Amino acid sequence: MFSFFKRKKETPFVNEKLEISEKEFELLQRVVATLPSNYDFLRSQTNPEFLRGKRVNIMSPSGGFSLIFDQNMEKKMRQLKPYYRLGGIKVLNVEKNVYEPIFLDILDQILIGFSIPSQVEAYDLETVKSELIFEKKPKNSVFDKIKGILGEENLESLKKYLSLNNIFELELNGENFYTVHEFGDGNYLAINDKSEIFGLFHDPYKVEKIFNNPKQMVGDLETKIFSLEAYKNQNT
Repeated sequence: MFSFFKRKKETPFVNEKLEISEKEFELLQRVVATLPSNYDFLRSQTNPEFLRGKRVNIMSPSGGFSLIFDQNMEKKMRQLKPYYRLGGIKVLNVEKNVYEPIFLDILDQILIGFSIPSQVEAYDLETVKSELIFEKKPKNSVFDKIKGILGEENLESLKKYLSLNNIFELELNGENFYTVHEFGDGNYLAINDKSEIFGLFHDPYKVEKIFNNPKQMVGDLETKIFSLEAYKNQNT
């Protein structure tokens, strides 16, 4: 069933929701505690009340996870800021006796993912340290592509409604789509290169154009003619 939706490089479309372990929470909390004060906004995000799960980030190197969070809390915390990957963080892998890097993925001042090269059980969490902290911004990301298609003004308006934490490019019937909102359970809202917006559902399989352009979607969301939650419920 899921083969109808094919990501680039033959990666799977549906990604299972996983639990965040107690030690992973501890790792994230210890990492945040070592960071400079300008990253203090992360302190309120590294807890089970906000972070509700994780998924393997199949677009990232081995060890990467995207995070699932409480949507009501996320809306209150979100600030319009570009994506960046925070590096310069290390922790001791006691099995290999080497320090390994940890990376945090941040979008709109929200922790949307993290990356560790080994299983968290291999780390001595007492050894977490941050040195020469840096922010790495992608030169040509899928997010940049979406920004170009939507237009900056539409994107800023839509950020109030869309969950842009799990975006990727996929190919469907010879056409490129870019996910802009995750409904859950492998179902998405996506935009194509023509700026048309579609609902993508896998069970039952459905590809439905719902807006001709982003401006139309912005208008219908703002006037409450269209509701993402109601549309999801109609199709799942």
